[in-house]
Amino acid sequence: MKKALLKKIIIAALVVVVIGGGGFAVYNNFFKTKATASTRYMTEYASTGTLNVTVAGTGTVVSASTKDIIIPNSGIVSGMSIANGTVVKAGQTLGTIEDTTLQNQINSDRAKLTSSQQQVTQATQQKNATLQADQLKLTEAQQKLSNDQAQLNLDNSKTTTNGSSNSAQNPAQTLLNDQTAVQNDQNSITAAEEAITNDTNSGNNNIASANASVSQAQATLNTDLASQNNDTITAPISGTIENLTNQNGDSLQSGKTLATIMDLTHMQLQVPVDELDISKVKVGQTVNITVDDVPGKTYSGTVATVPDQGTTTNNVTDYTVIVNINDCTGLKLGMNANVTINVQSKSNVLMVPSEAITTRNGSSFVMVPASTSSNSGNSNTGNSSNGSSKRGGFSSAGKLVQVQTGISNQDYVEVTSGLSDGEKVLVQLPNVSTTSSSSGRSGGFGGGSFGGGSFGGGSGFGSGTGSSGSKGGN
Repeated sequence: MKKALLKKIIIAALVVVVIGGGGFAVYNNFFKTKATASTRYMTEYASTGTLNVTVAGTGTVVSASTKDIIIPNSGIVSGMSIANGTVVKAGQTLGTIEDTTLQNQINSDRAKLTSSQQQVTQATQQKNATLQADQLKLTEAQQKLSNDQAQLNLDNSKTTTNGSSNSAQNPAQTLLNDQTAVQNDQNSITAAEEAITNDTNSGNNNIASANASVSQAQATLNTDLASQNNDTITAPISGTIENLTNQNGDSLQSGKTLATIMDLTHMQLQVPVDELDISKVKVGQTVNITVDDVPGKTYSGTVATVPDQGTTTNNVTDYTVIVNINDCTGLKLGMNANVTINVQSKSNVLMVPSEAITTRNGSSFVMVPASTSSNSGNSNTGNSSNGSSKRGGFSSAGKLVQVQTGISNQDYVEVTSGLSDGEKVLVQLPNVSTTSSSSGRSGGFGGGSFGGGSFGGGSGFGSGTGSSGSKGGN
């Protein structure tokens, strides 16, 4: 019998208690009955099957990848041919930003670059002209030195050969004049060479300065051209355009969000998981997903991320786990989903209903019938994929047996030692009062139709003396 049936029986028993309690009050008042409490148990069976441990929750469908389209520069939008719902590819050109201020700056940069280049040309021409003049002076000084040296040699030769000169001038004075002329020529040559050196250095400095101005102007132009290239609006990722509110002709500031691109082909779930369960959740665990808006379909996924930090509200901390959805056909952003995270699964597990486990001083116990053998001859054994155990009738006597437990979910607990497959265990039901009349009456609520009639075969819930029906199967 399934787990749900056990719960229904317990609920039915509670209803019986409530109704019986009211009837008992009337009966006691009118018939002066005596009441005693009777503890009742449902018989279950330890069974072998597959035990699944899960964490359940709800989540919201979101896009796996979302990026904003940011305006690169201030200006006017133009050439934009997209709208909400348009599917775009990463790197696709979506439009441009026309920035007249930037264009004017680029024009100014180009003018400065041209001027700087002209300065280089002028400095080079000036250097060449100056050096040409200096070279001419040097050549003239060298020629004059050659002539004056020849004259000195000639006059000195005449004086040495003839001992006197035919010149009216004193020979000694002539030689002195010639020597002075030669010395002046040498000085002129030295001055011309120094001028060449100085003018070369000065010209080179002027050219270098002009070239530096060219480099600076070129760098400024390149920067502004790069900014102009950034005026192209491109898609950062592939996806669908959402939240677009601007159009061509709108003036936008740099850094403004033009629209959002969402990847609707890959979706995720944001699932808040309670702090009591988060330690069970690991990356890579499989997930079963159902969506009320998509009836009849079960989606699958895997845990993508498990956060280290949670969000606390009213002293309750939740951790938002991200789940990748394998196939998002039919899903839309914002839909709510029911999520079951498969934490652990064990097959060939001996298990009992969780209600059968009693904990005392840190140890686990189950109650077994005191007067029956471990494995009843008329019990039905078998495996159950959902961990259901076999069911019997009712009993009122038993003894505690210590067991070792393993994994568990909200319905079943693994028993690793202390029980065997098919062994009976007792699950306590709510207490039911039995009555007896001081005047010797019988029947009524206790032994009549409620206990021994419709509810199970013997005196049932009422008297506590009879059997509560036959043992059930699965």
